[in-house]
Amino acid sequence: MEMGGHSAASSLTLQKRMLEETARLPGVSAVGMIDSPPLGESGNSGGVFRETTTDLRPSNIALGAKYFSVSPGYRRAAGTRLLAGRDFTWHDNAGAPKVALVNESFVRKMFDNAPGIGRHFKMGDGSLYEIAGVVQDGKYDSLTENPKAAIFLPLAQSPARDTTLVVRSSLPPA
Repeated sequence: MEMGGHSAASSLTLQKRMLEETARLPGVSAVGMIDSPPLGESGNSGGVFRETTTDLRPSNIALGAKYFSVSPGYRRAAGTRLLAGRDFTWHDNAGAPKVALVNESFVRKMFDNAPGIGRHFKMGDGSLYEIAGVVQDGKYDSLTENPKAAIFLPLAQSPARDTTLVVRSSLPPA
């Protein structure tokens, strides 16, 4: 999108259209987008702070996490189970309260296994996020890694012009 000269706003419009058109293809059962697919060479990670932290220095980081920007439908297309809460919708946009899906490792490390739904955390820029859903742990950097914390942010709140289309189909690979 960036190479085509699209802004974040026009990129989101085109990304939605790509998802809609792909979903119409015969045999497609789920489709979504992600800014940096797991097991890829890139990806974002950073420090996460507790909701009450006001001093956002690195020494006050509660945990480190991988984070991804994803569209509605990504979780189903990727085959990631939702364990609690809800998935993203296009209503989770720039005008809505900031929400996130987090994985089991995030909840275990951040909240000592207490339920995470409705709880809050801060990202490195001080933005406050509410946990809308908890998903199963996955592999983000390598197939042999130990479980690590991960955060999924809605594409409409965390725009990304460089995305990967993920498609699940009932058709044979050929």
